[in-house]
Amino acid sequence: MEVIGDLPRELFLEILLRLPAESLMRCKAEVYSMGTDSWKEINVTVPAHVRYSPCFETYFNGAFHWYAMDDNGNEVILSFNMGNEEFQVIPMPSFISMHDHSICRSLLVWNDCIALVIYPERGIEKSFEIFVMKEYGVKESWTNVLTIGPLTRVERPLVFRKNDEILMEGSHGQMMSYNLRNKEVKDLPIYGVPKSFSTLVYVNSLVSVKGGNQMLDQRDNTGESDEW
Repeated sequence: MEVIGDLPRELFLEILLRLPAESLMRCKAEVYSMGTDSWKEINVTVPAHVRYSPCFETYFNGAFHWYAMDDNGNEVILSFNMGNEEFQVIPMPSFISMHDHSICRSLLVWNDCIALVIYPERGIEKSFEIFVMKEYGVKESWTNVLTIGPLTRVERPLVFRKNDEILMEGSHGQMMSYNLRNKEVKDLPIYGVPKSFSTLVYVNSLVSVKGGNQMLDQRDNTGESDEW
């Protein structure tokens, strides 16, 4: 009989099979620096397990945010502060049935606050409930501020703009805009594969990112081109 530690191998494997998958994971965190063109492992405990959720990854307040599950199986927002290189668990609103898998969750930035948008996964018409965390990191500050819709031909929200518009992905892969003031929906001449859109906020800067030129030089040496 093969023995692992003080346990028979069969019993050891049975114990592993009965454990939740999250308890078997060992996470580590690494940070990449363009300045030094290198990865650095940081000695921190990752307090939650990142799960994929469309249109949830968001950069705000000097931190990146992901949809995650804590060790108790609660849905949370996991943030990583780029300055002090620390993780933080931010609770979801307690008055939402977050374990209802027929709804989707998107995390956006609106009026200098993180905003959680809840909407059905399927349906010809969809309504979008917007919850804003008015005090960053404080669970009790989540407030239901607005409901958009019901709207047709809309798949999911993408990003809030500063002119009280929200860009949304249409059900056929086109980009749309919705004006929060006059409730007008516009089709935009931007098309892609359905459920594949992602958005990034670009900020002009005169500060050169050291290391960026090195990456361009490496690409030039391989003959790669920006043309497509």
